[in-house]
Amino acid sequence: MVLFDMDGTLTPAREAADIPIALALRELSRHANIGIVTGSHFEYLRQQCETILNSLIGPDLDRIFLFPCNGGQYYRWHNAAWEMMADKNMQDFLGQQKFNELIKTCVFVLNAALEDCGVEPWNLSGNFVEYRGPMVNLCFPGRQANKIDRTKFQKMDSVYDMRNIALNRLRGKLIMDDVANLECKLGGNTSIDIFPSGWNKLLALEHIKDSTVWFVGDRCEGDGNDREIYEYAAKANRGFQTNNPSQTITIIDEIVKQIRGK
Repeated sequence: MVLFDMDGTLTPAREAADIPIALALRELSRHANIGIVTGSHFEYLRQQCETILNSLIGPDLDRIFLFPCNGGQYYRWHNAAWEMMADKNMQDFLGQQKFNELIKTCVFVLNAALEDCGVEPWNLSGNFVEYRGPMVNLCFPGRQANKIDRTKFQKMDSVYDMRNIALNRLRGKLIMDDVANLECKLGGNTSIDIFPSGWNKLLALEHIKDSTVWFVGDRCEGDGNDREIYEYAAKANRGFQTNNPSQTITIIDEIVKQIRGK
């Protein structure tokens, strides 16, 4: 089983996958099953990976495992449709009161970040706090932001380190509000992902316990949301860090060579 992150690995951030990556995965599927594990929910995954999930271009759909929301959800192709096989619920896990405190904290952190940037705010679009079932996503420009506005935020973030500042503020406020046992990670290029401790991308492994696992991702260090599963795979020299889909294609070729060599 070769697991891939989505944004920045198989696709540009919040953009669709191109034909070359679909063809590379089609070749890989002759040697291994393929999993896509992402912090995004199922509809984003399906939209961005439409080319990959087209069996005329990409792999046979029976060889693909989909793990939205860090693997808190699990889908397989069955009876000509994607069928949900598992689903975790963060709201039930926390209870309504603690969940409400989390959402209020997200709004507080977003407002504080806007105050920090002073006279140079980024453009806002809407849907800043998104509940996905197994996780909550805090998106600073908003989930409806277009590519231009997302890029503007990314440039500001690279200069002022706004998300890392917000990440520390978020963690501190949750402790003050006695909302414990949560992990907060940088997600994609504009977001923070929040989920119960242990509900990181290692969740995907619960569904493929008998598989030998490779992993390819782009945020494998620090507070990146690929770190835990990358480190798990890297212990057996099966973890790869990529910078973009083009490099991922090169990594896929290397993985095929490894598998053939066994």
